[in-house]
Parts: sequence; structure tokens; C-alpha cells
Amino acid sequence: MESGSVSRSRSFNTILFNRKYGSHSRSFSRSSKYNYLGQNFHSQSSTHHSLITKVNPNKTRNTIEAIQRGLKSCIQSVRDELELCSGEIQNQQHSKTLHLQLKTLEYQLSRLENLQEQYELQQKLREGVRSMAYAYTLSNGKERDLALANVKAGFKECTEILGSLEAQVQEFLGGFHLTMKGIQGFARLCPGDTYEITIKHGSQKWKTRAKTGKDGSQNWDFPEAKITALLGEDLYIKAAEVKTLGKQILLGNKFCEIGELFAAHSQLMTVNLNPSGSLKLNVIVQWDPLAQFYEEMNSPSRKRRMISPSLRKHDYGTNTASTSSGSLHTKWAKLRELDPEIENLKESIHKLAGILNDEIQGTYPELEACEVNVAALKRMTLQEYGGCKPDKYKSTSSLNIESALECFDFLDTCDVTYSPPPVQRHPHHRHSIGINAVEYDTKTTTDSGISSLNSRSPSPDICFVTGSENLDLALYTHVQICLKLVNNLGAFGPLKWRERDAINKLQQQGIILGNILNRINKMDEYIYELEGLPFIQKLWKDIAQNKTSLCTTADQAAYGLEKEIRKHHENSHSLARSLVMQIMDEQRFRRNSIVTVFQFILFLRPYETSFKRLVDDVAEEELTIQKLSTIEKLDDTLKDLTTSGSVPPKTVFVHLVRLLVHDDFDIRESVGQYFEESACSRRRSIIQNCVEMLESDAPVDRHSSVILLTMLNSTETLDAVAYLAQTDPDSHVREVAKQMLLRQKEGDRMHQQLTLSTNGFQGLLAA
Repeated sequence: MESGSVSRSRSFNTILFNRKYGSHSRSFSRSSKYNYLGQNFHSQSSTHHSLITKVNPNKTRNTIEAIQRGLKSCIQSVRDELELCSGEIQNQQHSKTLHLQLKTLEYQLSRLENLQEQYELQQKLREGVRSMAYAYTLSNGKERDLALANVKAGFKECTEILGSLEAQVQEFLGGFHLTMKGIQGFARLCPGDTYEITIKHGSQKWKTRAKTGKDGSQNWDFPEAKITALLGEDLYIKAAEVKTLGKQILLGNKFCEIGELFAAHSQLMTVNLNPSGSLKLNVIVQWDPLAQFYEEMNSPSRKRRMISPSLRKHDYGTNTASTSSGSLHTKWAKLRELDPEIENLKESIHKLAGILNDEIQGTYPELEACEVNVAALKRMTLQEYGGCKPDKYKSTSSLNIESALECFDFLDTCDVTYSPPPVQRHPHHRHSIGINAVEYDTKTTTDSGISSLNSRSPSPDICFVTGSENLDLALYTHVQICLKLVNNLGAFGPLKWRERDAINKLQQQGIILGNILNRINKMDEYIYELEGLPFIQKLWKDIAQNKTSLCTTADQAAYGLEKEIRKHHENSHSLARSLVMQIMDEQRFRRNSIVTVFQFILFLRPYETSFKRLVDDVAEEELTIQKLSTIEKLDDTLKDLTTSGSVPPKTVFVHLVRLLVHDDFDIRESVGQYFEESACSRRRSIIQNCVEMLESDAPVDRHSSVILLTMLNSTETLDAVAYLAQTDPDSHVREVAKQMLLRQKEGDRMHQQLTLSTNGFQGLLAA
């Protein structure tokens, strides 16, 4: 909500630091979208959140009521503005925007009211179970202990349901835009005094300093911040006076409740910084009620379960080779157009540091090196940012966006999903195999590339975080990789494969960040990692067209690899793209994505002397998938796989498992028979691959892997399957998971528990 006015000053309920219920420590969860103040944040909730077991019903009810009051005031504010716009032709577009905003706010209010009813019902159920527990404690019957155990389980599960509902309430809290107005101190403020204010909200932190001028003015180094409002978390404010040599004198600590901040108009928040009240902090707070709503709709965590594969063919541009020597400034400008947040390299580093060095520090001993290097990068940005490095590391290009894009004309706005090539089925002649038996609860989403061009142009004199455009681009790429990986850390029910995989990859990224940091300190861009790797060194030089370039585009990397692959295979175009996607560890080929030399070396080092074998393996996988997609060749291909004596490569395995949900019974029967025969000697490896597929983004992978686990009567995966039966967003996956549970005794007990939970009778199983 935007407003041009600021409401009257409001002193908020504050609590001294030594309050009886202690600190705000929170358990780390993969579901969290870790944020650092000063950015547009993602919602802290996600599709797969950890259930909150330490519920606070009274505080949650008060928060819900405060949000309802805030939403109603926002709705009224929009209606008032619509009345002012009515009848004015020049405001028609603005009026349409207001109507859309009004409908969204009313929709949110309706959803919140329904959620409130569910919450109150669950709370009454929990209180009823508590009363039953008290009654059983007074009983001397023979079944007393069993009844108490069941009631205890019921109370625990009621609490978990309340926690789950609280996690849903999180989306409605929106976000706050904080603007530092200053410290009011009367005679306490003297020229030259330096103050540091730290505001924390959950895992988010905003730290800003100001020095008092001779005229009493205060110039804050970071005057604004955006934060995600969090359920059950207060604002923690700390004020300190900074003396010489960095010594600080603590003025005071306060906790402020956020309930009164849910309002349509900006508010002036005034907080006493010391017991006497002689120092006051003034901060303007503006609530955005839809911040988390839009973030939730567009966040990767939500899209994770909504992506289905697609494949389209595109040719390289004719001027690809000539563009390879284009300036890094052009690549940087291109990235800015694709992702405006790329300019916030410093804040990306701070965000990563906030996760690794504040939120999870020490939780994963394997990540110690990564934590140390990220902390060093953060210190570097605090020292260097805002001032330019020597001229030789300063960009003086005056390229505007249009001229930058001219160098990238060969880049299409498409991307291609890396998946087995689908073969269309003829309506009369069944010659090919495709998966079209089930319509999942998702829609195909593709990245359209450049959706629009901004009118702004980069500054003629750009001061980079590292002082070098080349280093900035490489650093940004690997920081973003780390930010993506940390989302897979933490509690995620019994599904742990992604977490283990993320830890291994973060260890590698920590080494790479250390290498980049060394280059920054020495201002040396020589790629010494290529020494002793003559083949990879020559290949990279041919691709990057510059012996010191740390980055290139995915399209250019594929173009260079295609020339090398052509020496061994005819289908070099497809193989080159497949290799680039594996190098980048991505499922889609985005032609304008950045590939760094460190990714290149990390993937290709084992094949320095056996590149042909790598290409042969990838070509063999693609050929096998093509054969499996043809009905006439299916049986022979399955026989070849059976006699090979090993589990097929991942891409082939996934394609095979997907055929278990094909609409053709004969195909399902043949593939099922193959897995039953293979399980005699390769059961463990097959189950491990299925467990990995249970965490796939594609519903067809989760669906088909549960079917295979059912065929194998896998008891070791019941916990994971039960988790999907309760939480998976796709109805087909939930149904097959429940059917698997019903086939086994322990699974049947789990299914009964799920059924009771669905109907509001948590934990009260029959003896």
C-alpha cells in the first residue's frame, strides 16, 4: 500500500531485554527463505514447511485479529481512492490497478477469516483432548495407561496441526518498509557523536550508522530496509554509541510488538532507547499487506512443485563466434536486464553471510571453509563498497542497454528443459512411447527470457564490488549458486537426499569462493587452476577467446564444446547442450546464463584425458532413451539393460521409471517386469534412486517412484512415502502414496493415523 501521509507518532509496547521468556532462538529449517534487510524478501513459509510445535494460540489469535483490522483499513483506503478516481478518464489505468488490488485484499481477508475458523476449531479440539487427559489421570481403570498414551499422542498432533495453521498465517503478515528518520535526543546529541542502530526480526537484521553533524543533522549509511513480517517474532532494537577505535557503549535494548504496525498508512514509530527516555528513535514504518502473497505465488519454493519438462529445438546464431570477445560490461548489462537484482552483489553476499554465519553457523561442520570465506567476502564489501578501485579496474564504458543488447542479438529468449526427448504418438499408429496417462495438478512453466526492457541505462562509471568486472561476474554467479543450495538445508521431514547433496556442493563452492577471494586480494585474474590441465585449458581458451576471462555464456560454451564433440560424434549439437547443463548443474538450457571457468574445471577435471569417453557415455544415454521411446525397440532395449548387470545412468533410470505411469498396459507391464528382475541383484541401488526421485520437482517422478517402491514392497521408505501422502501438493501422488501404505501392516497403521488427522481426530487410534 502506498500512502503519501504519515500517521501520528506511536509509542509501541516495548519489553526489556531480560524478559522472562528469553531469547528468540529458532530452529533452522529448509523451508525458510533466508533474508537480509535491504532487499525484497521471499516469504518465510513454503510448501514444505516444518510444523511449528511450540504454538502460542493467544498471541496468534491477537496477530490474526490485528491483520484483519489492517486489511480492512487497507480495503477502505483503496475504496476511498477509487471514489476519487471515478469519472476521470486519465485515471482509468490507475483505477483498474486499484480494482485489482481491492479484489486481492478482499480475497486475502476472506482466506484469513476461514483460516481463523480452522485455528479456533483446532484449539478447541486440543483443549478437549487436554480435558480427556485430566479425566483419565483420575481414573483407576485397566485401560488407563493405554488411554493416556493415545490422548497424549492426540494432544501432540493437535499441537502440530495448530503449528501447521500458524505457518499458513505467515503469508498474511506481509512486509514492512522501514525508513530511518533519526534519533531525537535534545541536549544529549552533540556534533561528532556516532550512533549505531541494529534492528532484528527473526533471522533478519538491519544495521545502520549515523554521525551527528554540526547543524544537528544525521546522515545514515543505510537509511531504508524492507523486512518480512514474521509470526511470533517481535522487533528487537539495539542502540549503541560508537566511540574511538570502534568501541561501543550500549545505550539500551528493546523488544517491540508488531501488532500495531498492520495499518494502511505510514506510521511514525517512536521507541525510547534508554530508561530515562532522553534518547528516542524515530522510524517510519509502512506495511505492505500483499508482500508475501506475491512472493509466495512467484517464489522458487512454490514453483518447485509446479515445473514439468518441455523441450524445444533452437539453432545457434550465425554470429556466435564473433560475439565471444564481447566485453564483460555487455554481459553484465545483459544480466541486469534479465535480473535487476544482479546489481545487488553486495547484498547477495550479505544475505549469504546472514545464513551461513548467523543462522546455521556450526550446524554443519563440513561447511566451515565456506562459512569462513563468505565472512571474508562480507568484510571485503564493507571495506571497499562505495569507493572505486584504481582506474585499471574501473569500467569507463558508456554503453547503454540497447547497445549492450546488440552484442547479444544471437541470444534467443527461450530456454530448453533437459529431459528425455518426447516422441509424439500418432493417433492411429502406435510407434512411439510418451507419458500422457495422468494430468498432474501443475502447469508447464517456461522462462521466457527477456520479458521487457527497462529504459534505464547503466552508469558510465560503475564501481564494482571487487574492483573488477570479470571478478564481479564470477563472484555473483557462485554466490547465487550457494544461495540456491542453502535452501535445501535443514529439516524436511524424512526426505534428506537434497540436503546431503547440497552439503557436498556447498563444500565445493566454498573452495571456489576462496579462490575468487584470493584473486580479489591480489588483483590477479590469471587462471592458475588450469595449469596441468592442457586439454581443458585449450578448450576454455577457445570458448572464452581470452586467457584471463573467468566467465562466458552457456550458448558460447555449447558452441565451443560442439566443435570439439564433432570430432567424435555427429550429434554434436544436442550433446554439447547436454554437457553444458551438466556443467551448470541445471535442468534447463538458458542460452544467456553465465558459465564460469570454475564450473568448467570442476566438471571436466576427471575427464582431462578421457573426454571422448565422457561424450560416448552421454551419447549412449541419449540413444538408449530414444530406443526406450520407441515401442518396437522397447523390449530389446530392456533386455540389453537387464544383461548389463548394473543400474542404468540417472537420466535413463528416470525415463524408465516414468514409463510405469504410461497409459499403455503392455508398456507398464514390460517395464515393471524389468525392475522386478533387476531387483534381485540391484534392489538397494534401485531404491536409493527412487528415494532421490521422491524429492523431484516433477510430479510424474514422485508418482512413478512411489509405484516402483510399491512393486518392490519397500518397507525402508515408508516414512518418506507417508510424508508424501500427507504433504505432497499433487493429488495423484498423495493417492498412490496412501495405496502403498495400505499394502503393509506398518503402513496401514500410518494410513489410519492420516485418516483420523484429516477428520480432526488426531492421535485417537483404537487400541
